[in-house]
Amino acid sequence: MDVSKIQAFQKLLAAEFHISPLGFIPPIVVILLAALRFPAIPSMFAGVVLGSIMILFQGSGLATMVTAIHYGYTPALSAEIAGAESLEAVSALLASKGITDVAPELAKEVAQMLSELLQRGGLDSMMWTVSLILCALSFGGVMERCGFLELLLDSLLRHVESVTGLITSVIFACIFTNILLADQYVAIVLPGRMFKSAFDKKGLASKDVIQDAGGQRHAHVRPDPLEHMRSLSREPLWSANP
Repeated sequence: MDVSKIQAFQKLLAAEFHISPLGFIPPIVVILLAALRFPAIPSMFAGVVLGSIMILFQGSGLATMVTAIHYGYTPALSAEIAGAESLEAVSALLASKGITDVAPELAKEVAQMLSELLQRGGLDSMMWTVSLILCALSFGGVMERCGFLELLLDSLLRHVESVTGLITSVIFACIFTNILLADQYVAIVLPGRMFKSAFDKKGLASKDVIQDAGGQRHAHVRPDPLEHMRSLSREPLWSANP
């Protein structure tokens, strides 16, 4: 990216927002809390609260803040420039903000990039992933409570006695679950719950199984992420212990 484009970015951002060193406060606080090993949920929540306060400092009201959190930020100037029908309209928009040293062609190109960068969707854009995780966890809980997982595990491990055989069974169970159900989250949850008792009998932790499986790092071969999530939830929410 050349210098002129960087300068155009800076000018459009300065026209879009009130840029101040105070904007570094939310990320610095989150990084500091993480370095001090505070729990993840209150640390991230602190960042959200401080970020919301920064929105109010931009001159926006409470309704705009809530809308931005839920639906994401909607660009103003950059969106208008990106959607302008002619270069004359772009020049008029730039002049209205006192920007006279940026070419209309460059401003339109940069505005399109900036608009895509700023308009990411907020919480609403993540609901598909969140709902998918909830459905996967619910499905896994039903399978476990009804005894289906234990029945499947007995069939799979009937002739498996070694650690190598257990690891191989984990890998192929995750792969075939993902192929048959076409969902990564279910492929993580179901094998994790299925093989939990087998891991306990062998005295294996999740990280040990991953390392013994040949250094696999894909999420499909993680044996028990649900138990890890539950172990985190059993700790006090506001505890400062690592």
